[in-house]
Amino acid sequence: MRTYIRSMMRLFTIVPLLALSLIATVPIARGDQPPPYRSMLYRPMIEAARQAQTAALAAANPRATNSRSLTLVGSLALPGFNADVWAHKGFAYVGTWGAGPDACPATGVRIIDLDEPNDPTLVGAVAAIPDSTQEDVEVTRVNTRFFHGDLLVTGIQSCSDVGPQGIDIWDVTDPRHPQHLGFWDSIGAFGVHELDLFQRGNRVFVAAATPFAEFAIGEGDFRLVEVTDPRHPVQVGEWGLSDIGTEPNCDDFAQFCTFDHSVTVNENGKMAILSYWDFGAVFLDISDPAHPTFVGRTVYPTGADGDTHSVALARGDNLLLTADEDFSPGEILNPPPDDTWGFLRIWNVKNPAAPVEIGRFSTANSLSTRSDGFYSIHNPVVRGNTAYLSWYTDGVRVVDISRPRAPREIASFVPPGVEDPFGFFPPVPIVWGVVVERDLILLSDMNAGLYVLKQKHAE
Repeated sequence: MRTYIRSMMRLFTIVPLLALSLIATVPIARGDQPPPYRSMLYRPMIEAARQAQTAALAAANPRATNSRSLTLVGSLALPGFNADVWAHKGFAYVGTWGAGPDACPATGVRIIDLDEPNDPTLVGAVAAIPDSTQEDVEVTRVNTRFFHGDLLVTGIQSCSDVGPQGIDIWDVTDPRHPQHLGFWDSIGAFGVHELDLFQRGNRVFVAAATPFAEFAIGEGDFRLVEVTDPRHPVQVGEWGLSDIGTEPNCDDFAQFCTFDHSVTVNENGKMAILSYWDFGAVFLDISDPAHPTFVGRTVYPTGADGDTHSVALARGDNLLLTADEDFSPGEILNPPPDDTWGFLRIWNVKNPAAPVEIGRFSTANSLSTRSDGFYSIHNPVVRGNTAYLSWYTDGVRVVDISRPRAPREIASFVPPGVEDPFGFFPPVPIVWGVVVERDLILLSDMNAGLYVLKQKHAE
């Protein structure tokens, strides 16, 4: 299978993003060479892409923009494959996705000025490190005795299993003139997939997911890195399944696979929620950063496919939204009703030691068997009683969760399909991320770039 994956990856071509004068790069020394585990993350999408490419071409079904209660006000094409999106103080930050040694654009985190939302402007990029991807990014205002300003962190992953891995750290107080501050080397599996940057008191941390580190090299998939002095980041804590007497289990994405894909920290910075794929969402008490302690986890129904990809907290941390990223509906023999494309689950977590599932939300396409796109949920974001859900080929779905047992869609937007110049993905929408900035809703599309939306009616 891995031979097939690598041959598919040769379909990619590296396309430069900007003139070198616009890209801020810092060379990073390569660490020890880890096992080739990154392919286990992107394999489901690769196989779904192969099927979708065939189905989409056979159907000759180009997609037109479809909106309900949302208005498209601007967009910006970004070459290469785009990843997650973040927003801070009138600027958008869009990461880069890549896979395989021949498909690693290393275009970094692109910085986009939103001063005129109808005409977003690319002003530069950071962390364009060769042989790596920069998928997840966060920017937060921090204030410590070492640093005052806007801090950017991005997860660095090796494209070819031999490149740099870790967290790259930048000062973006002036986004047009970013300054490199530091780099933390994870030296485990293939690097940091997703992360959360937060300040607690006079200390600043990055909670980081390093998938397969425990399975591959015996170190915890969850790392807590202190960046109070961003020029000298240091790991202060870690956690893995072996800490509760459970062995990590993953055999090239077999039916049951356990690894930390993502991490979110609650508002007071004392609880981390790890998206542990088929093991569910794991609650860790990180009050003592050096000794993370297991509190509880969400438990999937018997026979469910699992795939906890990412989470979001709501209602004063009493509700948890989990996004199941499932690219292979019906793969389970005698599948249960929830073996569909990935969808949203809503949990009552007032007692995080014993979460209870109380609601679900799916799109019509995610319950179907159509294969001309990717009809799985990806990332959830919550503002008040509204959830904004990036849903790949189903665009963005805006859902009222004021009645969590009966979530209700109130708006949606599906961008047009854009041709993939590399010939790998089908010409369909592939919305990776969503974020809310002031009165704007920002989407990142893997093929197209950035979309800027406004809600037609205020909540």
